[in-house]
Amino acid sequence: DTLAGEPLLVTFDNRTTRATAFSRKLDDVELRFYRDPETGVLKDRTTKSTWDPDTGLATAGKLKGRQLDVLPSVTAYRVAWRAFHPQSGIAR
Repeated sequence: DTLAGEPLLVTFDNRTTRATAFSRKLDDVELRFYRDPETGVLKDRTTKSTWDPDTGLATAGKLKGRQLDVLPSVTAYRVAWRAFHPQSGIAR
């Protein structure tokens, strides 16, 4: 996805209910991600590197050891967010 011109990747951990937003840009290259249908592992389409969805760290492949930048984000219930920010919208 892209928000305000920033290509981003949002991951979600069902165990902890934590969401993390990362920039998909690395060295001015915009990466595109997918889940491997056989293993469920997060990979980028360009290099097929494997990524840790919690840390944004490449764990295998050409980009091993590289890390995506974490973007500022907040996880909140929609009703609670609307109570404090009634003029805001929802990005889809």
